[in-house]
Parts: sequence; structure tokens; C-alpha cells
Amino acid sequence: MKNSLIYILCVCICVLAFCACSQSEQTSGSPLAESESFSADANSDSSDKAAMTDISIDFSEPESFSEPETSIPPKYGESSRKSIVVLGDSIARGYGLKNIEKERFSSLLAESLKADYGKVSVQNYGVDGMTGRELAELLKERRIKELSKCDTVIISIGGNNILQHITDGETLSGMITDFDPVALIDYFRYLKTENPEEKSKLSYAVDAVDVLIDSIIAAFEGDAFAKLIETAGHDLRKEIPEIIGEIRKVNKTADIYIQTVYNPFKGVVVELEDITETPIDLGIYGENAVSALNTPILELADEYGYTAVEVHSLFEEYETGLTNAVFDLLTLNLSFDPHPNLRGHLLIADLYYKIMSEDNDD
Repeated sequence: MKNSLIYILCVCICVLAFCACSQSEQTSGSPLAESESFSADANSDSSDKAAMTDISIDFSEPESFSEPETSIPPKYGESSRKSIVVLGDSIARGYGLKNIEKERFSSLLAESLKADYGKVSVQNYGVDGMTGRELAELLKERRIKELSKCDTVIISIGGNNILQHITDGETLSGMITDFDPVALIDYFRYLKTENPEEKSKLSYAVDAVDVLIDSIIAAFEGDAFAKLIETAGHDLRKEIPEIIGEIRKVNKTADIYIQTVYNPFKGVVVELEDITETPIDLGIYGENAVSALNTPILELADEYGYTAVEVHSLFEEYETGLTNAVFDLLTLNLSFDPHPNLRGHLLIADLYYKIMSEDNDD
């Protein structure tokens, strides 16, 4: 109970889920997977969990869009084909959407491509919680046979390289001071009550939460967290060549796209009444972390022959409204789910369509 409440408050301040994290509900309160295997079955719902180790795969039939809805002939001819394999994390899988199979960006992209190709197929192997290391190991096991046949590979990876370390219980406990979770409950009681005597009795909680916030801010502006971010970026710099290398072992010609990691908390500001260190702009912490991940994604593109898809820059053009993250104490509308909402997935799909259309016309 204590760890869960501290974790909830930490999420308010830290960058707990940069783009690719798994915020699945856990019966144990842990953000990690509840089993050691995963299923990317297209019929699974958004509560499916990802395995961290001993991965076994039960993939579904691909998203397939063979029949254009209009009588207009496909741009590249009736016999033209587009075959896409999607790899990576929960963003690729479509976590948090009401209808994952239809609303994730790979499905939306396929719909757009129908006007250009006689047949479009997408096989989505996105897995909640997958890190760069886990994707590299999965590819080494050669269990994605469709890679050898496809003409396009789309990869969303990187966010969990940071998230897995942050959500580790030992890491969190080492970053914050001791805190009585009852004080957090009393703080919200303090905000709610209009009884002067009760408010006075609960006022201690304001000081307690204030100290905790100071501790959390200090931790995430300190050397330990900076080192964690640096290590995540360094790891991804080593993992990307491995991922590309494994793909090229089975497919020499496919176009490969790796998308940059967006800042899920851009425009999300936490403001706690009577707490001296708020409002806190979560976007600042988010940007520091995603920059460490995006640097290798962008810098390695030319050397390893893939296209870096600037999802980060795309999302920066908008103030808010592209992810499920929101913090509004007045309405108790609180969510730190960093995954793209439908609007976000639509924008990602449109970006891929534009890039692929330009590549094909060159």
C-alpha cells in the first residue's frame, strides 16, 4: 500500500512513461508484466501484458486491406502490393485505444495506402513494455518469419529503456525520502474539507507532501537520474545496429523506419494547492529524457540505412491533446498514461503515409 501510493505521487512528478511504456493495470500494483510470455493476438484487448523474459509468440492474422472501397484503380496498379511488418513497444501495438486493431497507426496507415496499392497487408508485432534489448533478442531468435517477405519495416522502440529503470522499486525508493502514505490521503482530505478545525488538524499533510515533492524534484534533477537517462540513450545506440543487422540478415531490401520518441507530457502541468514547488511542468522532465533517446535514433539513420520518422517533432507542433495524459485536480481528471490517443495515432499514420509516398515517388 505504501509503495503504491508513493509510486502514484512519483508519477505526478517524474517522467514515468516516455512513449513507449506499459501502463497496464497490474493486480500487484507493479508496472511490470504479470507473466513471462506475451501474445500479440489481434483479438486481445488493451489489458494484455508484455513479457520481459522468455518471450513466446502467438501472433494473429495480419491486418489486411485488399479491397479498395472505391472503384478508382490503385495508383500503382491492381497487381501492386505493400507488405508491412511493425515491431516494437506498446505504441506500436496501440495500447489504450478503444479499438486497437482498427485505431492504431499501422491500421490507419494501411487504410490510406489502399488508394495506392492493389493489396496492403500489415502484421503488427508490437508488445507492451518491450525494450530495445528485448527487440534485438527477439529478432535473433528468428521467430518473425514475415520479415523475410515484407517490403517495409516500422519500428517504435526506446521509451521502455528508461521506464524499466524508473519503475524498478529499488530505483524509486533510492530517489525519494521516507514518506507516510497516510499524509497523502490526509492532504486530499485537507483540500476537500471546509471545516476550520478539521483543516487545521490535517494541515501537517501539506508540509509532508511539500517535503516529498522537494525530494522527488531533487531526485529527478540530480546526477542519478541524469545517469539513468544517459545510460538508456547509450544502450539504444548499441541496440539499433543490432536490430537493423538482424533484419538485414533475412531481408536485404526492405525499407526500414524507426520513429523518434515524442514527449508524452508536453503541456501537462501539475499544480497542487498550498505546495510551494508547484506548478510543475512535466514536459521539462519528459523532454530531457526523450532527447537522450532521439539522439541515437537520428544520428544512426544514414549509417545504418533506415529512415528516422520525426514523430517527436510532429507532436511538438501541438500544445496538448495527442496523448492520454492529463492532470486536473479540480475535476479529478487525472491520467499519466503517456500513450497516443486516437488523434495522436491519426497524426502518426498520416506522417508515415506522406514519407512513404515521397519515398515511392523518388
